[in-house]
Amino acid sequence: MAPRATKKPTTSATARLEKKLNERRDEKIQAEEKEGKELSEELKNEGNALFTSGNTLAALEKFSDAIELDEKNHVLFSNRSGANLKLLRTRDAVADAQQCTNLKKDWPKGWSRLGAALLADKQAAAAVGAYRVGLKLDPTNEALVQGLALAEPAAKAEEEAAAAKQKKEKDAADAAEDGGKKRLRTRDWYRSWHNLLLCCCVGR
Repeated sequence: MAPRATKKPTTSATARLEKKLNERRDEKIQAEEKEGKELSEELKNEGNALFTSGNTLAALEKFSDAIELDEKNHVLFSNRSGANLKLLRTRDAVADAQQCTNLKKDWPKGWSRLGAALLADKQAAAAVGAYRVGLKLDPTNEALVQGLALAEPAAKAEEEAAAAKQKKEKDAADAAEDGGKKRLRTRDWYRSWHNLLLCCCVGR
């Protein structure tokens, strides 16, 4: 007796199976994301407690672990920026604050965080810009108002220092050029004197 042929699933049945598998996969992904965010929130809270107690380095590590689980959470980058700033890691503080504002452009605290980081990193003019963006979102925010009051004179001093440095470099370049011309004139005078001396000797 010939073996019975296995019946292949219809296109409709195959589509239903694929849909079911996709739904299960999506549910699994969503469950993992939810679990990750919950753990991330726990780590954030632990980091906040450590930061408040003065253990900034440990707080930084907690915030970093939280970010690995929820890299789209702007608050985590804000918190880590604050920890980096307290540790005087100004470049890292700027990078985290920039990521915070990229994720949540309409959050005034993020711009306050960025302004403070830029000011500490000796980028006063950029800090002024960050504070002004934040104040457009929240004109009465005290942290932004105070930050701008500190950043504006610092930016002016920064601009004056840059202009003074540029002038000093230009003066040095001009002096070097004048010195070269003077040496050239001295050499030409010596050659003329030497040629005249030779002529006098030949005349004898």
